[in-house]
Amino acid sequence: MASYYGTIQGHRGVVSRCGSGKSGVRAMVKSWSNTAEMCLGAGQDEKDELVISIPKGLKTIINGKEYKF
Repeated sequence: MASYYGTIQGHRGVVSRCGSGKSGVRAMVKSWSNTAEMCLGAGQDEKDELVISIPKGLKTIINGKEYKF
């Protein structure tokens, strides 16, 4: 059984992937000019850890709030 599970949707439909406790799941989304990455997995304390990499200057909205990096 997977410890982590992710889905992504594009013009061809939805796909899903599973991640183990060691691998976690990683998603990279790209446009012609930007790349954002999100990783969800177990941190050093074995609790879930979410790491998000966002390029400087990219308009970013999280839970309805806009952020500038």
